[in-house]
Amino acid sequence: MKAKKGIGIRNLLFAYSFGLLFIVLLVVMILFSSLFQMVDEMQDRVQQYINLSQFSTLLETAKQNYESLFSAIAKGDDTQAFRLKNQAQLLQVKTNYKAQELKVSYDESPEKYYYSNAISNGLEYLEANQLKIMDISLPVSQEDYATYYWNIKVYDYLLDYSANLYLKEAVSNDVDVLARNIAKSATLRSLTFMAFAGIILLSVAIVIVFTRRFVAPVNKMAQTARDIANGNLDASDLDMWAPSEIESLQNSMNLMKESLLNSITLERELHAKEVEHLRITRELEKARYLSLQAQINPHFLFNALNIISHTALFEQADQTVRLTNTLAGFLRYTLEFHDEVELGKELDFVSSYLLIQKARFGERLCYEITCPGELKSMLVPPLLIQPFVENAINHGLEPKENGGKVTIEVAKERNSVTIKVMDDGVGIIGNPLKSESKSSRVGIKNVHERVKLYFGSKANLKIERVSEQGGTAVILSIPLKKQRSIL
Repeated sequence: MKAKKGIGIRNLLFAYSFGLLFIVLLVVMILFSSLFQMVDEMQDRVQQYINLSQFSTLLETAKQNYESLFSAIAKGDDTQAFRLKNQAQLLQVKTNYKAQELKVSYDESPEKYYYSNAISNGLEYLEANQLKIMDISLPVSQEDYATYYWNIKVYDYLLDYSANLYLKEAVSNDVDVLARNIAKSATLRSLTFMAFAGIILLSVAIVIVFTRRFVAPVNKMAQTARDIANGNLDASDLDMWAPSEIESLQNSMNLMKESLLNSITLERELHAKEVEHLRITRELEKARYLSLQAQINPHFLFNALNIISHTALFEQADQTVRLTNTLAGFLRYTLEFHDEVELGKELDFVSSYLLIQKARFGERLCYEITCPGELKSMLVPPLLIQPFVENAINHGLEPKENGGKVTIEVAKERNSVTIKVMDDGVGIIGNPLKSESKSSRVGIKNVHERVKLYFGSKANLKIERVSEQGGTAVILSIPLKKQRSIL
């Protein structure tokens, strides 16, 4: 009986991932919130010390400027006094601004609250009395000196308030805050350790549960896969309880095993049919070749023998021997069965054929054969070119009173070889590939079929008229196939 489907792995992983992520984020948010709160508080404390230091520096600078200003006024140095007055006003604005940053609420620290107010009052007093000093004229009176010295004392009081009393109170308050933050940091450190230790233990527990839940069916599937790889397809089907995804894999593996059994049976049948098809194709190829051998033009043989007999009668024996040997080689090449021959030998055969035809037609026939040496070892089916040459002579040049020329060109173009058979005869009429004349003893369609069978779909044959005046071009494009070693 088939087991019930469990919860999907994806759903379990999603629940685990989001739950763990939520817990981690919650812990991190709580910890960082407390940490940032302490950091912000410490930053405020540090900024308070920075403000106090800047205020003391400005106040000391303002005091020195005040002393220099009074000295310049007493000496009557108006230029120096004017510059120091402007500087005093600027320092006064900066000092008042920085003093505002020292103010705190009464609830935060009563002592710092009173000290900051005393500093503000002292600055207001100095601002009012410095205006009096700036307006004095020579000679300087005793009252002016008294005001000057009193202002210096106020500067000293303010410096003492800021550098000693206010600072002392700030440090005293910060000691309590620092102690509280240290204790809080220790608590946060302990909570962080416990939280992440709990998260790790929870993750390990979930991983163990997942492992126990998934390992058994996965191991069973792995064993079944090994059996299938070893060719053992008789194992029982997988039917174990597992999450829905793994159960789906079990069903797929069962279907795969059944499909493999069917495929092996079908493959054996197809292999047997393919072997039979290859045997039939081979026999068909041989039959076509034998058929092509049987189609050699008897009229050509009669004319060739007649020429040889007349040559023997009227000429010396050398010409007769040459023609006889050529004809013998021609007949030997056509009567022997070959699956494939070198392109060079095929061209030699065509050359023998043309030599015999040359003896027949005399000056009415000219021919030219060109082929790169590197292509002569290329393998082609036999009797590939001669049928086109024969048609060029019989149907193109023979009807012309003055005859003509047959040109055979072999060239390499990238990964293919092009063979052109051209004549300047009367020209082709119609398409021989579609409709072939009954008088043609060597069928072009037969050659075309053999080329397709040998080279496949990459071979291409095209026959076209050269011009309106006449001429025929046969263009055969075949892939650059294997070559025999010349060593």
